[in-house]
Amino acid sequence: MVTRVATDLSDVANNIDVVDKWLEGAAGTADVMNRTLSSFSFWFSPTGMRGWDRATQVGVYVGTLLPSIGSVYSSGFWLVPMLNSTAKAMGAVQQTKWAFEGEEYEAWHKLFTNNFLPVDKY
Repeated sequence: MVTRVATDLSDVANNIDVVDKWLEGAAGTADVMNRTLSSFSFWFSPTGMRGWDRATQVGVYVGTLLPSIGSVYSSGFWLVPMLNSTAKAMGAVQQTKWAFEGEEYEAWHKLFTNNFLPVDKY
């Protein structure tokens, strides 16, 4: 046991700069916590604890819901292909943006401003 303690103390002595950085980090964290004590006191008040409880409950529901609509569970194999198709479609739209910015933009702009938007005023 003495050999193990001597080895550990030797490692600490050889890496004292790492210990100093850790202590500086701990002191910095304590300083920030002390400066923002009002926030911490709110977090641990009854209102803050109710907020933590609600956030935890929402996290549990979301954590249960998200995997069930993905490709992990049965009948969830639609999500990954849909996201891939959506990504390809958005890429295609992005590449054809130059075609829309010419004459088509003016035609659609006139259609909406002259026909649809005046009707929506009343």
